[in-house]
Amino acid sequence: MVHAEEDDYESQPGGGSGDPIACAVIQEV
Repeated sequence: MVHAEEDDYESQPGGGSGDPIACAVIQEV
């Protein structure tokens, strides 16, 4: 999940990083 802002390293689970803007599957090929 890619969020609009950077992680604040305090809040959970999203890290206070704002709205999600992208999502993808990472797979070894």
